[in-house]
Amino acid sequence: MQTISYHAFPDAHRNTVLACNLCSDKRPLLVNCAGSTFIKWTFHTKNTQGRKDYYLLYLKTGTLTFSVSGEQHTLTSGTLILLPPDYPYEYFQTGEAPLFYYWIHFTGSHVQSLLDEYALLPLPLFRSLPQASVMLEYQMQKMFDIFIKNDTFRDAALSHCMDAILLELAKHSYKPGDETKRLSKSIKHINNCYTSELNVPELAAMEFLSVSRFNVLFKRLMKISPYQYIIQLRINAACEMLRDSKLSVSQIAELVGFQNVFFFSKLFKKHMKMSPLRYRQNEANTTEANPRS
Repeated sequence: MQTISYHAFPDAHRNTVLACNLCSDKRPLLVNCAGSTFIKWTFHTKNTQGRKDYYLLYLKTGTLTFSVSGEQHTLTSGTLILLPPDYPYEYFQTGEAPLFYYWIHFTGSHVQSLLDEYALLPLPLFRSLPQASVMLEYQMQKMFDIFIKNDTFRDAALSHCMDAILLELAKHSYKPGDETKRLSKSIKHINNCYTSELNVPELAAMEFLSVSRFNVLFKRLMKISPYQYIIQLRINAACEMLRDSKLSVSQIAELVGFQNVFFFSKLFKKHMKMSPLRYRQNEANTTEANPRS
């Protein structure tokens, strides 16, 4: 048995099948289609192009193997999946128990910022949320009723339901320390590539976050801004080179990521309260006064 309710967009030709796999900025949050699926037999779904909208799937019962980005995830009861647009996926039933899952396809101009605000990024998202089942069933039934009623306020009512679902999922899944996991990719990239040209918009995009949200989370976690963190890594590396090498200040500036030696010297003095040459001399004097045994 398969139960499906649609909010569909007609194409350019009359008397053709309505489709719901479209991206739209008609509203900040818009539900394309939603439904529940109960399957007793083995099945296999593969979408090599992904969908144009966001895809939320909540597995209530059964076992499902879900493959994204070349990795397979074994999903059990209570698992939530949230995929971004244009993201290839494949899933198939594993085990003998019947499958029952809810699904929603949604779009809108503010979806990304909403997921950002509710800490449901980066995508794809896999979370075990068995405690969210009752809440999700309640909201899904409300959605189905709205589709069936199909009145003037359908789109607005569906938007409210979708927002409520995302908010409740955020409440059920948030744990202290989530910021560390959410920023792990960008922080690792900074630590590995701090001598290269880095910019905050690219780092934020790496975590599927807006620039403003990325800055807030980064400062909350690291206690300094992304820019200050990058500068600190470069200054620390420069200090090590000034102590342990005979490279010129210009060479060191370039090696740690500065194209302008005067700007480097200015920042170094601001952080270390002395010029690079003065720092090198002080370290040399300290080494002479305290020779290693």
